[in-house]
Amino acid sequence: MLWTFWYRREETLVTFGDAIASWLDNPDRLTRGDCLMSKDCASREFLRKRARVNQDSEGISTVARRIRGVRFWGAAVSIKRWATTIAICAAAIGTTAQLLRMVTNKYYSDLTEAIASGNFGTVDPNLILETNLPTHGAGGLIAATLVANSPQLILSFCYMLYNALFTYMHLACEFSAFAVQRKSLRVTTARGKQRSTYWLQLPYTYALPLILASAVLHWLISQSIFLARITDVVDEVGYGDLPLPETLTQHPSNLGISVAPILACIVLASLMLLAVIATGFRKLKSEMPVASSCSFALAAATHRPKDDHDAAVLPIKWGEIPTDGSEDVGHCCFTSQDVIDVLLRKKYA
Repeated sequence: MLWTFWYRREETLVTFGDAIASWLDNPDRLTRGDCLMSKDCASREFLRKRARVNQDSEGISTVARRIRGVRFWGAAVSIKRWATTIAICAAAIGTTAQLLRMVTNKYYSDLTEAIASGNFGTVDPNLILETNLPTHGAGGLIAATLVANSPQLILSFCYMLYNALFTYMHLACEFSAFAVQRKSLRVTTARGKQRSTYWLQLPYTYALPLILASAVLHWLISQSIFLARITDVVDEVGYGDLPLPETLTQHPSNLGISVAPILACIVLASLMLLAVIATGFRKLKSEMPVASSCSFALAAATHRPKDDHDAAVLPIKWGEIPTDGSEDVGHCCFTSQDVIDVLLRKKYA
């Protein structure tokens, strides 16, 4: 990776700004005439369909469409990805809630008593999770360690899916903003008036809270279920100089549990899941088609006027080009030149 970063001389294509700049310099021939293409249109079924439509003199299909109106942030994410992410995260929360119910019913009369016990991430000989795993020797230690840390791996996987939702939605938001305000592209290596990309891919207003919430969840999980090795047990009198029983000197490896951190995990994870769903209902800033990370749809929006050669390195805006198209069918694209607002009932190609 370091060798590629320092010595590769080809143009870098990492962010959607890199892609837009590349296509503004070299417009994609295949997507010409589809300026309102969205990620939903760029499917195999649509490509097979457009192969049968009438073609112009250059052999490129032209498909005229109308603006669909303002969309929501959630439109940037496919229904399949939404369903998969929510289902996996909800299953993880539900499994944690089931563990909380089992522990509460076994060791306490109700949840209030469990919280009031004050046991937060500390080893309590009376709160040991019973499993069929080995408890003695190296096998017991390894088994308890793996089980205690497996929720961390599950959380990391869930967070990867969760963070992707915000990444897709913010990508659509930033893309849509170009129809409202003229600004420069965010690229990996800035040229001219271009801007550098975000260090964490997302703006700090999103990235920092997500990182903080993830760190808190990882810490709460470490306090919820953990390796517990009881090395000494005494009664009210104590053993004194008597030798410890053989079962105690073997230092069995068990799983300690704590109710309060488990409850805190469920509450925080549920709030995070509700937050991403609520974010999906925010409206985008314009009627611009939702391209998200679909390169086919992004390329379709970059067919600039032929005389706008430096558009990639200048502040650009998306809209209708007054000099392109006809009275009935207009043309929209990214350009550094003047644009006019698109009309909902007009066709564009």
